[in-house]
Amino acid sequence: MEKLGNQHATNIDNLVTNNQLDGKEEAGGLSMEEIGEREGLLKDFWKLLRIHESILCQKSILKWLVEKAENAKFFHGVVN
Repeated sequence: MEKLGNQHATNIDNLVTNNQLDGKEEAGGLSMEEIGEREGLLKDFWKLLRIHESILCQKSILKWLVEKAENAKFFHGVVN
């Protein structure tokens, strides 16, 4: 879980830096190095977002399986 928190913090830092680069671009343009940095930040952002979504999906499936098992246990206890 700590890793997820670190990824979230990294994503926020990337967004802040990206927003700063956006402001600089609007004010007068970016150097080639800054354009490359911005592309890397956006790649990292989307990668971390997909990882986060995957983790949420896995948690949802796990929760559903646990609830299903509890319901089956209750049902079989009542039937028998």
